[in-house]
Amino acid sequence: MRRLLWLLLPGAAEGVATLHAPMVPAVCQPGAKRVHFVRHGEATHNVERAYRDPANRDARLTSKGLAQCEALGDVTRGLSSIELIVVSPLTRTLQTAYTGFAAQAERAVPFVALEAARETVNYVCDARSTAAQIRAEFPSVDLNGLAADDDAIWARYVDTLGDQDAHTGRRESDDIDSVHARCVDLMRWILARPEDEIAVVSHAAFLYHLFNFGHAPDATRHPDDALASATSTNLAAGDREHPDAEHRAAIGAREPIVSYASGPLERIVRAPWTNAELRSVAVVPARGA
Repeated sequence: MRRLLWLLLPGAAEGVATLHAPMVPAVCQPGAKRVHFVRHGEATHNVERAYRDPANRDARLTSKGLAQCEALGDVTRGLSSIELIVVSPLTRTLQTAYTGFAAQAERAVPFVALEAARETVNYVCDARSTAAQIRAEFPSVDLNGLAADDDAIWARYVDTLGDQDAHTGRRESDDIDSVHARCVDLMRWILARPEDEIAVVSHAAFLYHLFNFGHAPDATRHPDDALASATSTNLAAGDREHPDAEHRAAIGAREPIVSYASGPLERIVRAPWTNAELRSVAVVPARGA
């Protein structure tokens, strides 16, 4: 786990924000927010990349993943200004949120589950539980951000492509418009909130898409060799979490969600995510947004 601070500042193009470094008083600008993005801890499907194994449906954290989230909690305990926790409705992210932000839960900071923040819906590990099942295990989470009790997104792809036996490839990642729309929805939702400091607990592939849309696939490695090596241990080229060259090109061809002020910063923020990693940014609406 590595905690970094980047700044998301107004972009030159309407509707596009720009990442800047070093630190500047961005949070003093109108509409600015501090946002802490987190990838979930290690889950059962991550261990052997068994994404299609029915045993990993809505995969849960492993014991190692829970320990990672407890360590994350040691870091986030000092983030006393967080006013809202936004979380993907999948079990592994909910476990990460309530363990990694335990101090905030104790202070009754609201936890809100959003479909927009969930993982790219490709395999059975990405299918979520029903709202009733989620409520039974996580009674304090606000589920008003779910479109329905059942997983309508997974059901849509089963209807069009078939079940896991009939279709073994990617689903939503090959429906790039859907992923892009969810990224846009999430950022708009965050910027429309009244809170000044928010945490977002999500997933590797979704966060990769969020920060790489609209950018050529030539800056996807972290310049720090040690972190790059650590990342490569659980992200293999061509798998769902680290898209292959063709899919990276498709991501780069779409409209950007953010733009970047410098090459070094771009390489950092666009890098793949390790389990339970936290990256903090200051988000300022783009001019004209």
